[in-house]
Amino acid sequence: MYFADEITLIGYESNQDESGNWVNTPIKSNIFCNVGSVSGAEFHRAGQSGFRPSAMVTMRKCDYNRQEEALINGEEMHIYRTYNQQSRAQHQAAANPDMVELYMEYKLKNGPSENKA
Repeated sequence: MYFADEITLIGYESNQDESGNWVNTPIKSNIFCNVGSVSGAEFHRAGQSGFRPSAMVTMRKCDYNRQEEALINGEEMHIYRTYNQQSRAQHQAAANPDMVELYMEYKLKNGPSENKA
């Protein structure tokens, strides 16, 4: 599979500073992937749970390490759901068990979604 897009996944590592305080240090990884739109069904299902889906990213499982944040074209995103692709029937050849789908929403400064307090 060829990837046409690139995102930055953001994870955090906890370290102690010189005063002994625990500080979360961001770890950024640039990953090749395919960025697409979410389906109408996903939009409505996620909306019922308080999310505002904005993008669906398909990438290799080995590149994803449970990060919860990402940058797409400079926009901060929150990963609210993942889906491991499984082998499907032969007529659905698009599924690849080595891929994971990440479902994302825009992240605001006060939290993952504007609908959440």
